[in-house]
Amino acid sequence: MNINKTLFPIGAPFTDIARMRRTFDDLQVQLATGKLAQTLSDMGTGRGTDIDLRHKLSRSAAYDKNITMVKTRLDVMDLAVSRMDTIETDARAFAAADAAGEHELNLATAQNFAKAHLDEVVSLLNSEIGGRYLFAGGNTEKPPVEKLSVLLDGEGGRDGFRTVVS
Repeated sequence: MNINKTLFPIGAPFTDIARMRRTFDDLQVQLATGKLAQTLSDMGTGRGTDIDLRHKLSRSAAYDKNITMVKTRLDVMDLAVSRMDTIETDARAFAAADAAGEHELNLATAQNFAKAHLDEVVSLLNSEIGGRYLFAGGNTEKPPVEKLSVLLDGEGGRDGFRTVVS
């Protein structure tokens, strides 16, 4: 017995079901991974646009990171300079003739005060973030100012402030 295939078109519905099943599987993978395709070739004609957008997004993220880093450095530098201004104001007020209350300065107190503030200024000038010294100019790998002990007493055959003054 011959069956007329035109009366029973079974091939087309099975093909449609198989295609819908592949589409369903692809959609499940997209939903699970959050990705449109597993490879760039699966993206078809949209892959060039996707690559371009990813590149622009990466550049934008790099700019944003750089802006954040520079802002942090500038904020720290602003705080350091503001503190140095306060130190200068305090030093002027302390050095005024009537600061000790009796028109005389207590030299021992003044010396300790000056040394403590000089140490703080040196520390502020040697401010560092992420391995870069903020006030070091073009050579940010090493501190711009020697330690206070080296400035005052010298080191390695170099005279310090105390030796030069005496």
